[in-house]
Amino acid sequence: NLTVYDDGTYSSKDKTKLMKDIKTNKWSLLGSYFDNSMLRNKIALDFAKELGIGLDAELIDLWVNGNFLGNYTMTPKNDYNCPDGGYSLEFDNQPDKKQFELPGILEIGDDHNLVTIRDIGNDAKAAGQTPKTIEQWFLNAWKACLDYDSEEYQKYFDLDSWAKMYLMYELSKTYSCFSGSLFMHRDGLTSKDKLKAGPAWDFDIAFGL
Repeated sequence: NLTVYDDGTYSSKDKTKLMKDIKTNKWSLLGSYFDNSMLRNKIALDFAKELGIGLDAELIDLWVNGNFLGNYTMTPKNDYNCPDGGYSLEFDNQPDKKQFELPGILEIGDDHNLVTIRDIGNDAKAAGQTPKTIEQWFLNAWKACLDYDSEEYQKYFDLDSWAKMYLMYELSKTYSCFSGSLFMHRDGLTSKDKLKAGPAWDFDIAFGL
């Protein structure tokens, strides 16, 4: 992650324009450790952006104090995509204290059915949302998914965004499909606020590698 500070005040409050039409004070730098072409993240994020589930992205060479530190794919720091009125989640295989388990998933190992609560918006917190209430809502949604004779799951999930993410994973052949780095978010707390897939993220191990 990259935070831009003002030289005079050493404040990070002022937004900086590092990409066309985008000003923010926090940026993400995606490395391409497993990708000698250094193009997979950029190609995938551009495609996801066209689908409506991706981020603006630019390839950059990073220099600090005259030293070259490598090539990265830079995006605005909104990879968790957490709105004030909702929350953001991630299927993640890294242990985290804000995780809960999904039942009924058969995976090699015990760490591929974990959902991490990445962030809760300020308005959602004020409305009483906690990790426990979010976990309960998600488990209800998951239970509806496991009922194959019912269409109740459509009350919980934004099907367009999930179809686009499925297409994204099929075309990119990413290793991260359900093994980590699958982001999702809910923009509000009403019955109309369904769980959306995205934004798409982390494609250095992809495209048939």
